Amino acid sequence: MNNSMDNILSKDSRTFWMGISILYVILYHLVFFSNGQIEYPHWIRIFFVGIVKNGFLGVDVFLFLSAYGLCHSFSKNSLKVFYTNRIKRLLSTYILFAIIVTAFFLTEETTINILRDWTFQITGLAVIKPIANPNHIEWYTPSLILLYIFFPLLFSLVKKLSDKTLLLYTTLFLLVIGANFISYFISDNLSNRLPIIITGVLTYLFLPNNKSKLVLVYSFLGILSFIAPNYTLGYCLCVPIVLYGLSMESVSHNRITDFIRLMGKYSFEIYLAQVITTRYILTGDGEYMNKLIICLLLTPVISIILISVNNYLIPTLKKTVWKVS
Repeated sequence: MNNSMDNILSKDSRTFWMGISILYVILYHLVFFSNGQIEYPHWIRIFFVGIVKNGFLGVDVFLFLSAYGLCHSFSKNSLKVFYTNRIKRLLSTYILFAIIVTAFFLTEETTINILRDWTFQITGLAVIKPIANPNHIEWYTPSLILLYIFFPLLFSLVKKLSDKTLLLYTTLFLLVIGANFISYFISDNLSNRLPIIITGVLTYLFLPNNKSKLVLVYSFLGILSFIAPNYTLGYCLCVPIVLYGLSMESVSHNRITDFIRLMGKYSFEIYLAQVITTRYILTGDGEYMNKLIICLLLTPVISIILISVNNYLIPTLKKTVWKVS
């Protein structure tokens, strides 16, 4: 299993599957935000919409692989370096995203509490229901921020659970059965993903020396999928075992797969770009097909802007300021 899982969990492979996942999420949002504005032919509904409607599973793959990758970063770096790397990866890009959304897409009615709303987004409070407005701008990044903030604690708790088999399985069972109850306190988008995040950590802990135990965890999640209180969670629980099955074959390098890996490398920027286009353009007024074309054209443009600013402009400015000072 160790060799086969390297086909999924190596850094090169993770970027490929993140690229596949962001493509899946984009297609899902294009269908989800159509809001019945277009009548698909029967064959498209069967072969396209029927598959794409579960595109939220791309997020589950993201969080599973992210949790696994965070374990590596946390284990080999000091706490200061761990948090510094997280800030560099996320904060500047997200602030630019906030500026674009605020400047170009928010109406007067939606900007009344904009400072509060963006504060909740950047601190992760947007997915804490008793505190924040449940109509948050998007849920994934605040959830990711909370994962970053509490990851050292999460890693420590899961590591202790990994040595206590009965307690581990009981915890996973309660997280699944109690998902709807937990969603009273945090976004259901996040509560449904808690088991998959924990499984990402368990994969890191078990993979080197307890491969059979890891297979049992994956299988147990698959069994729990049959009693999950909602279908989103049920599908989510199947992700690890599906990834294990996909890991039996390695992905070769060619122009197509390398392009998908490139998308995976910049999946966060692409995700934010498609949030802008699908949420603020596709749901607006106008002919759906015209809006769809604009979305398809604007998403790569906004992605390039976010990537360029975060990876090239800001580092260049820092070097310039450093030389001047």
